[in-house]
Amino acid sequence: MSVFFENEFKNESENEIKNESENRCIMLPEEVKGKGYFALTGSKLKAYVEKWLDGIDEERDFVEEILNYCKRSRKTVYRRAAYRKAVYGITGLPSTGKTTGLLQAIRKLAAYEKCVYISFDRKTDGDLDTLQQLLDRLNDDHKYVFIDEITCMKDFTNRIGILMDQYTSRGKRVVMSGTDSYAFLKVDRCWYIGCFRSISFMSYEEARRTTRMDFSSYLMSGGLYGTEKYKGTKGLWNYIKDSIVDNLAFSVRRNPIECSFADMSETELCQAVFLTMCIIVCSWEEDLQLDGLLDTIFTGERSTRRSKIIGNLGQELGITFKRVERQVIEDILRMLENMKVVVVIGNLYRDNYGTKYMITVPFLVNQIAWLIANHVVKTGEKRKEESVRQINEIALKSVVISHTAYHLWHKTCYYYRDDKTEVDLVLLDQEDLRLEELQASLVDINITNHADTAYEKGQRMKEVNPYFFEELVYGIDERIILYLGPTNKKKGLTNVMDFLESYQQRNIKTEKYLDEMEKMLMDEQKQ
Repeated sequence: MSVFFENEFKNESENEIKNESENRCIMLPEEVKGKGYFALTGSKLKAYVEKWLDGIDEERDFVEEILNYCKRSRKTVYRRAAYRKAVYGITGLPSTGKTTGLLQAIRKLAAYEKCVYISFDRKTDGDLDTLQQLLDRLNDDHKYVFIDEITCMKDFTNRIGILMDQYTSRGKRVVMSGTDSYAFLKVDRCWYIGCFRSISFMSYEEARRTTRMDFSSYLMSGGLYGTEKYKGTKGLWNYIKDSIVDNLAFSVRRNPIECSFADMSETELCQAVFLTMCIIVCSWEEDLQLDGLLDTIFTGERSTRRSKIIGNLGQELGITFKRVERQVIEDILRMLENMKVVVVIGNLYRDNYGTKYMITVPFLVNQIAWLIANHVVKTGEKRKEESVRQINEIALKSVVISHTAYHLWHKTCYYYRDDKTEVDLVLLDQEDLRLEELQASLVDINITNHADTAYEKGQRMKEVNPYFFEELVYGIDERIILYLGPTNKKKGLTNVMDFLESYQQRNIKTEKYLDEMEKMLMDEQKQ
């Protein structure tokens, strides 16, 4: 028990404080502070929310989802929330608006006496016993519980499932957030206690609505807040440390997670993550599948291409391959995928099963690509204009691929490459009960705003035959050529922004359709 509790309830006997049944009878005061945490409700919470949100009006999409979760009946929550899951969880990198979103949801609920907001310091190891002590003091009127940075708890992945069940079963709505997304993933896989959403990737429509940024700015930042302080090599290193390395390190240190880098120092892990992400960007610049690039780097064979790649990554960034084993890079890749920082897309060509990796944060793509490009330009291998165009094209592909992979949950993403042809993105319907035959959509992504240039480049898709696909595909539903100019249906050209917005609407329609199907099944079961 903290010193604060001893002072706050000094008139209560020590035996009463330690007795769990008595604890539940002691009402939670409007403000509780302890080492590494605080809890607010009522007028104290209202004042805190108003101060934090002063001048902030726009909301991210997940705020409305929180409200929908909170307002559902108890039976509906157990039926709907991701198939009988009763907790709502949010995870995402720093500067993505998790805390702001939680407080905006509290403000829109407009029921401060019914809300409890508990915030933990991410850099302080929290104690689940302390959290339980706070939650046990909730009275029946405290219906909505918001817990910020819950992943800082020791042994969070093993104990949180049982703990949350105690309160959701009593009709409480529990909304959790945490930066350490890998720990959240372990909970989701082990306990299935809630509907968890990663908000690290922000769609262009959402970024435009919340920050008023144009598409060019979005390609540079991906909608992240406060990226100005992370510019340059040192700034990029600090961002990777703050947002990714700490995420991995805290998750591994606080929970029983086995990996090859568990004993690495923070500096060594930061260098390994930095190197891994540089390799991903380099694989797109060199037009290689990631496995092929790793083979080139780690075989030890002396070749011009290997020397060039190692030189580009090492000389400008000061990173050497001698200190990082391939197994470490492969473990980091797997965790980055789980954290939604990286998306993996397989080759749909039946004779080639190589994969590509794409970083889902445009800010990271741009900053890493620029560091590599600076060295390439210095050595005279490319002109600056060529490097700029290539960087912009990689950033655009990152946006489109990430959007379709993480926002269109009913689509499966691939690319296609055979001896002659490569298609940037192939979309297959993952789960649509209305389709009897699987159809593919081919997408070609171009950085140009010239219609003729994009059209000429996109013609290569005509050579793709679904007979050579790895999976059974009955035909090609549509061929989409994306570029930055206006949509031209006669030539099959689609503006990138129009594409992203139209697919977001299609995703909403499909979700409504599945909701209707689920309701129909529930009605049939009642009969």
